[in-house]
Amino acid sequence: KPKCHALRPMILFLIMLVLVLFGYGVLSPRSLMPGSLERGFCMAVREPDHLQRVSLPRMVYPQPKVLTPCRKDVLVVTPWLAPIVWEGTFNIDILNE
Repeated sequence: KPKCHALRPMILFLIMLVLVLFGYGVLSPRSLMPGSLERGFCMAVREPDHLQRVSLPRMVYPQPKVLTPCRKDVLVVTPWLAPIVWEGTFNIDILNE
C-alpha cells in the first residue's frame, strides 16, 4: 500500500509534464511570429471523404499603424486617438438619422 501512494505523485507529475509540453508546442510563440504569417494562412476543411486544404491569403494583412497618421499635413486623430471629422467631409443627413 505505501508504494501506491508514492506512485500517484509521479504519475501526476508525468501527466502535467506531457500537458505542458503539448501546450507549448501548440501555443508556441514561434508559430505566431510574423515570419510564419508570410507563408500564408491555411485552414483544413473536413469533407466526408477526405481532408482538403484551403488557402486563405486575405487573412494575413499588415496591421494599421494607429499611432502614425496616414496624413502629415492634416490632423486626423486627437492625442487620445479620437477621430477628427472636419466640416464638409461628412453627410450631415446621415449623422442626423
